[in-house]
Amino acid sequence: MSKILLSILILTSTLLNAQNITERQLSNWGIGVRAGGSLLPDFEREIQNNYKLGFNGGISGSYRINKYFLLKTEVSFAQKGKSYSKNETQSLFTSFNQILGAIIDTSIIGAVQGYVDDGVYSSYKGYHKLGYLEIPLLAEASFYKFKITAGPYVGLLVKSYTKETLDQNIPLLDLLSPAIDSLGFAAFFVNGLISSSFPGYRQTLVSENTNSDKFTKLNYGYMVQLSYEIYQNTYLEAKYSRCLNNYLISDKSSIQLSTFTLSLAYNFGLRKLKSQL
Repeated sequence: MSKILLSILILTSTLLNAQNITERQLSNWGIGVRAGGSLLPDFEREIQNNYKLGFNGGISGSYRINKYFLLKTEVSFAQKGKSYSKNETQSLFTSFNQILGAIIDTSIIGAVQGYVDDGVYSSYKGYHKLGYLEIPLLAEASFYKFKITAGPYVGLLVKSYTKETLDQNIPLLDLLSPAIDSLGFAAFFVNGLISSSFPGYRQTLVSENTNSDKFTKLNYGYMVQLSYEIYQNTYLEAKYSRCLNNYLISDKSSIQLSTFTLSLAYNFGLRKLKSQL
């Protein structure tokens, strides 16, 4: 993030130094830089809990059609994210059949299955934080010090981060724990087998990775933005963007990313155009 901000500051300084030289050529064209923070919706299923903070910034180019309208495009980096939770249930006896079936006779396990609660109740909670390189095609309308901008965009996934926790509840093992602990040396082997087979049972398992294989590489959607000129050519911008396709490859349900962004922007090349109009 610091490298991106440094690049934007260097570009801003370069354009400011060059503005007096290129002011005539930029009479109909505009160049801008923008940097800010994104509020990333944090959901557990359909219940909204809070927001996480991400970075959003980029470089824009525009062509003014008349005093009130212009067309605009941008190359920007946008962080987006979403949290999730899911529950899974499996059979403890079935799991042990798969693990021990090739070693010992597990027919006795099948005989008692169905008479006791042999459920393994797994609860997953996690968060996806994704970075996209986005290119929108926007139309912008100006009135007084306000600007309204809207249009479609495409985004290419360039960075991903996932953090997930796993908690497992196994009532039958809770009941058998005293008996297992009384097995002496064999208890060490049995407890080791339980821990390796059910890593979230005795304590919460936390995992982190940057693998992007399960995410859609190309996303598309729309964005709407309201800007207010707080100083000459300097704008405070509030933007909402929403992806229209699923950001997960394997998920059959439709899960889109949406982002709220608040940023500061500076536009170059519009000063002379205003004086002509």
